[in-house]
Amino acid sequence: MAKVDCTQQKTICSDVQGYPTLKLFSKTGKITDYDGERSEAALTAFITKRTGPPSVHLATSQELSSFLDGTKSKVVAYIDDGSLDHDAWKEVASSPGVELFAFGHAATSISGVKRRTVELLLNGKPALTYTPDSEDFDASKILDWISEHGFPLVETLSQETWNRATTHPTSKYLSAVFFPADTEIPAFVEEVATEFKGKVVFSTSDAGQILERWGGSGTFFPSAVLLNFNGAQPELSTWDENAEVEMNAESLRAFIDQSIAGTYKSNIKSEAIPEKNEDPVRTLVARNFDEVIADSTNKVILVEFYAPWCGHCKKLAPILDELGNHFKSNTGVVIAKFDATANTVPKGITVTGFPTILAFVNGVHHPYPGGHDLASLTTFVDSFVSDNEADSDRAEL
Repeated sequence: MAKVDCTQQKTICSDVQGYPTLKLFSKTGKITDYDGERSEAALTAFITKRTGPPSVHLATSQELSSFLDGTKSKVVAYIDDGSLDHDAWKEVASSPGVELFAFGHAATSISGVKRRTVELLLNGKPALTYTPDSEDFDASKILDWISEHGFPLVETLSQETWNRATTHPTSKYLSAVFFPADTEIPAFVEEVATEFKGKVVFSTSDAGQILERWGGSGTFFPSAVLLNFNGAQPELSTWDENAEVEMNAESLRAFIDQSIAGTYKSNIKSEAIPEKNEDPVRTLVARNFDEVIADSTNKVILVEFYAPWCGHCKKLAPILDELGNHFKSNTGVVIAKFDATANTVPKGITVTGFPTILAFVNGVHHPYPGGHDLASLTTFVDSFVSDNEADSDRAEL
């Protein structure tokens, strides 16, 4: 177990995007990112899975009984060790999203259970049984079954629910329904969750800060967010706070259906457009962002997506002011900032950490890869200015 101070060891941390970042390094050189819950149980399960066999071979009836004893969630397959079924089972046990289960396998000769049967034991409750319809012992079908039956219908929003939605083999959706703290969750949430079972991971939360980060005001309850992980970047829909629609089974169901279809009009959170916006670093808000980006007189627009509480953003602020002053005489360059906690981040833009710096050129955004110093930022902007001037010269010729 080791730790690295990334403010001092910048070369080692060149690909680290946020803190804390946890990685497991193996002797073979493989590096595995840890995205699970920050808890001892979850970390222990992750390390155990990655440093030992994903599934324990239960060679005797005594080993099987000992494994089945206790309250931890477990999955057992009755297959022959070393067979093709065993290869498929290892794939199941090694898959992301099931780290909190203990996996084992035993031969039918010591159990009397039908071959290719899978048993799921949850917190000491009677086992749920899965038997494939044919001789096909398919890993993806077994994972689907575990995902459908191995977790509560509605859970508390956590890193684990996020991970399970992102790694689902077929449908990658996470729904979070937000209620004030100490509020009893209405029965209609479970009713709707039942309808979307196996398609959407359902969760609830009272974390207004998370709701605010995902496009809500953070103070409007009840509210909901649906995250879609089927594309290259996650997309989200946020309950429209201005629609004056009461949340019930019908409206929540419609919100999820329309969000999956991509037709829901998501909530737009925005600060007021500044009356005066002539500082070296212009202030962008959700209501004027598209207008500024689409303005053809703005050849290069460098935008810092920040959070007011972010220490790195505070250190960057005076450097960004210097950058704005440097390009003040260049009417085609705009240096701007966007409070991503007070405004809905525009669709198509992903902000995974603060600050995130993007350059917009002809409507296309380019991530800034360099350091937070004036020289590096100036060079980055100048590279687009030079390209634009070259394009203009070619157009005149």
